[in-house]
Amino acid sequence: LNGDFYNDFAILYVIPSELKRVKSTGLKFEILKEDLNKYYANFWDNKDAYHTYQEIIDLMDSLVTAFPGICSKTVYGTSIEGRELSALKISDNVTIDEPEAEVMFDGGIHGDEIGAAENCIRFARHLCVEYGSDPQITTLINTREIWIYCMVNPDGRVNNSRYNANGVDLNRDWGYMWDGWGSSTGAYSQVESKALRKCMYNNQFVVHTTYHSGTEYISCPWSYRPDHCPDYDHIIQLAGVYSSTSGYPNLQYGQGCTGMYPINGSSKDSNYGVNGSISWSMEISYSKHPPASQIMLYYNYNEPSMIAIIEYSGYGLEGTVTDANTGDPVAAIIKVNDYFPTYSDSTAGDYHKYVLPGTYSITVLANNYQTQTINNIVVNDLSSTVTDFQLQPDTSQYVYKFSSSRIPNNNNADEGNTPAVFDAPDDVFYSIGKNGWVVLDMQYPISDGPGNDFIVYEGDDTPEGYDCYVALSMDGPWVFLGEGNGTTEFNLANAFINNIQFIKINDDGDGASNVNDAGFDLDAIEVIDNTSGMYLLLSNYIVDDEGGNGNCRIDPGETVDIIVSLLNNGDYIAQYVTGVISVDTTFITIDDSTANFGTIAIGDTATGTFTITAKDTVPAGQNLDINLNVSSNGGTYTNSYVMNFIIGQIPILVLDLDGNTNSGPVIQTALEDAEAISEYLTEFPEDLSVYTSVFVCLGTYNSNHVLTVGEGQLLADFLNTGGSIYMEGGDTWAYDNQTAVHTMFNINGVDDGNNDLGTILGIYGTFTEDMNFNYSGDNSYIDHLEPISPAVLIFENQSPSYGCAIAHDADDYKTIGSSFEFGGLDDVTYPSTKEEYMTRILNFFNGIYTGVEKNNIVFLNDELGPNYPNPFSNLTTIHFTLNKSSNIQLDIFDLTGKKIKTLVNDFKNTGKHKVTWDARDNYGNSVPCGIYFYILKTGSSVQTKKMILSY
Repeated sequence: LNGDFYNDFAILYVIPSELKRVKSTGLKFEILKEDLNKYYANFWDNKDAYHTYQEIIDLMDSLVTAFPGICSKTVYGTSIEGRELSALKISDNVTIDEPEAEVMFDGGIHGDEIGAAENCIRFARHLCVEYGSDPQITTLINTREIWIYCMVNPDGRVNNSRYNANGVDLNRDWGYMWDGWGSSTGAYSQVESKALRKCMYNNQFVVHTTYHSGTEYISCPWSYRPDHCPDYDHIIQLAGVYSSTSGYPNLQYGQGCTGMYPINGSSKDSNYGVNGSISWSMEISYSKHPPASQIMLYYNYNEPSMIAIIEYSGYGLEGTVTDANTGDPVAAIIKVNDYFPTYSDSTAGDYHKYVLPGTYSITVLANNYQTQTINNIVVNDLSSTVTDFQLQPDTSQYVYKFSSSRIPNNNNADEGNTPAVFDAPDDVFYSIGKNGWVVLDMQYPISDGPGNDFIVYEGDDTPEGYDCYVALSMDGPWVFLGEGNGTTEFNLANAFINNIQFIKINDDGDGASNVNDAGFDLDAIEVIDNTSGMYLLLSNYIVDDEGGNGNCRIDPGETVDIIVSLLNNGDYIAQYVTGVISVDTTFITIDDSTANFGTIAIGDTATGTFTITAKDTVPAGQNLDINLNVSSNGGTYTNSYVMNFIIGQIPILVLDLDGNTNSGPVIQTALEDAEAISEYLTEFPEDLSVYTSVFVCLGTYNSNHVLTVGEGQLLADFLNTGGSIYMEGGDTWAYDNQTAVHTMFNINGVDDGNNDLGTILGIYGTFTEDMNFNYSGDNSYIDHLEPISPAVLIFENQSPSYGCAIAHDADDYKTIGSSFEFGGLDDVTYPSTKEEYMTRILNFFNGIYTGVEKNNIVFLNDELGPNYPNPFSNLTTIHFTLNKSSNIQLDIFDLTGKKIKTLVNDFKNTGKHKVTWDARDNYGNSVPCGIYFYILKTGSSVQTKKMILSY
């Protein structure tokens, strides 16, 4: 249940069915507000002094306009409902990143705690207005960089809701020790979390205060575990400063986990655990909606404390980190004694850490520099000690930042020493937990070079298993690189990846969970310094079957071109580059085995084309390995690669994971009746890309299957390549833990439900509007579903009324999610039959799949498909489908809206089409890395998609 949990009571926000569950426990309870929607219906209309969302935005803008020398605004994005996510920076020379201590205040992460945003916007105005008049404020603005992020959750503020518009508690969505609380589907899963994270990640806040209400208390790290954090002494002392300088009669403070209640995924734990900031949640009032007459009371309580915190943020340790040869600033890890590390600024080079008076040692770790330590640094009370570092260049590269992590259900038996992953291996390690994972930022891209590219170090003498994933972004998409056992080296070439920056380590699930050192013991990750020389990387390969059915795959009976891209990732020019292919199968005839790539300059890419023919007797789904041998510079350099393909494609997989197998066989029969080709499996196949659509049957309690994190990621990866998924399960939407694939359905599971499915009605305006079924299948704890726009409800139970099936067209993929079993539908009269429902599902999934031949597919709409690969380095293929012949135009635009390239401006026939882009503009010039949009204009529609170019 959602709510606030204290030591001896809880405040819960429940829907009627959840209230029934509370009543069934026999616990004593009191209903404080019978109907929250009615209670808050006219709140903003009746305000005396509260600011609305728009008034806060307007006031922020007015401060920027009135005080341009000291106030600027940065917009980090928009909320789910399109509202601004922004922060003010207040400092002299506000447009310059100066070597000054940075301090942060944010509010409104819980939208219904409306005093938090009031506290922030009123303080911002006070600082700006008093600059030049109040000596203390003037000095602080001249010597600090003050950031104020007024509304973390503006949708929640407008809607008087704790949650964002997706129903997620944003203070359970953060990445450090995330564990799926508050309906969060993944670390930093929400756009509001990502926006605030960007602000946090790009700065080095000494103190980060996040305002809440519901009690009066300063809640300090940790909230996820009862142990004191390493910085506990000076965090608690500074919390005492906030308390003693405030206007509260007796403002209490302490550790969040024990002083309030334990939670995972809080912003305070991430601000401290990821960036090393002193971070706390400041609860400003017992009421979440104090009377308007008390707004200034609570603001005045907090204003002197906010000023004190800005002042104290400049005390302790500070200095700059620069290159000893050039004097340029260096972004580095700052380790003080055994405290959590903080960071120096990449632009100004400055670092700041608040500590108590005493004697300290500082160690500075920086990628591509030698480590430096200075001991016996004395800090006096109410002052700062400046210690500068000049680092000597080096070639080493290790983990730079601990981005996110999960240990399922926590493991307090282990010390949770996450900073152990930094620097070179030293037998000090972080145990990532049984079935746990960690995402690490390597700071700079790791490029594929000759041989292995990085090494993961096990921290003790007992090798343990794990999976290694890589990505350019901390949010993925993640590419599986390989399995590790103990200390293991990894090669990016194994996944045909040019560059990555983030590494994810997933424990293999062996061993006990609640013991010390549970899970893989991660000591360090080191980038391997590849020696100088020639290195040609197989950066990409695609199928060109324009003479066949145009689906960019090898199908039985087709003659296709294999277009291969080679990247020169070495430091020598590659000349006279040739490639020769071979196969070890009789299914394939090689028509042209040799390609000349010419001369490839350092960092450049060249393409070559080979031609093969697949025999028409090849079974669909057959694996094909093509060997590629490359030579250059007169044979002084040679390399070999294996290109993997699948011949043909089985249109549909029925993946029946239900212990009762109630639906799987019925679905397959309905597919056969619709003349659709399918395959039936009861466990995950090795490769989902063999299929175009997957029907997943999870079953109903108590024979249901619960998707694992790994299974959910496999299905999410399938959708991200343009697949379609139908997934049914009685508990998977509201009761079970959510995985990566769940959020892609845009389904809000609002209630665990009962055994009350009866008559199921189609929804007007959807493809089920004229259908209704009686339901006689398994009928226990059927989840109640709500669509998250643009998904739409397609079936609802008649009585009691609730949603039970939802369709989602995400442009790049399509899904249908159901809480009832397809096999439990009773046929009535046409169109209310399972066969007709299946036909309509297949039509929604872009055609009735009766085989691989183009003329057996019914195209319902013009559709701009995904480009592949994406991200890409030099060549990508864009797919589109036309439901009727017409003149069309396909253009590439950059982020500024400038047209870069016209790919198609011609008449095209009905059916599937594709076109390749070589990352060049209309004048033949290579375009820079970045995000680009491609727009398809037909006679009946305009469609846009995004792609990423990364050399």
